[in-house]
Amino acid sequence: MSYMDFSEIYGEVINRLGNRTDITTRAKQWVNQAQFSISTSYRFFELETSVTGSTTASTRSYSLPSDLRAILSLRDTSNNTKLGLADWRTFDKLNQTTGKPSRYTRFGSSFELDPTPDATYNLSLRYLKRVASLVNDTDEPVLPDEWIEAIILRACWIGSASLQMFEQATAFKDEYVLYVSERKPDQMESAFDAESGVGIR
Repeated sequence: MSYMDFSEIYGEVINRLGNRTDITTRAKQWVNQAQFSISTSYRFFELETSVTGSTTASTRSYSLPSDLRAILSLRDTSNNTKLGLADWRTFDKLNQTTGKPSRYTRFGSSFELDPTPDATYNLSLRYLKRVASLVNDTDEPVLPDEWIEAIILRACWIGSASLQMFEQATAFKDEYVLYVSERKPDQMESAFDAESGVGIR
């Protein structure tokens, strides 16, 4: 449970922008813009998930989860192999064959396998979730609590620029950059177990 919900976050944004009474709706938009921007700029384990499924013989195309933003990996767990990623243009040039899939391509809200499965194979899909918009006052951000201040600062930066308060926007930007730079070591802690050392994506 987050220590601040949507109403408290955009209320804080309004407060820092001078308690204007004409920006309530816009402040909500700025908060969502800030959360979207941050969630796509840094790695958050809270946004990583996986699903399992299986192929159907002679079926080449399969739907992706509705909240998927990016595929991290696709594995054939029946054969303990990772499927390679190929460009859809490559797939369009292929003479389709059937067999054990060795690669995939994403197009829109689905992915295709090559070769076309000749049997049932179990699949495991790791992916990044798309952050949902905060709509109701009691909605809570998906990002960790320590990033709520970053959301507020980024929203204030966006908002003050939108209001043509450019000096204030620069000040909020500087605060945001400093705050985010202090959060990067937090993300690195979870990589201590990596074989190749510490790093941030």
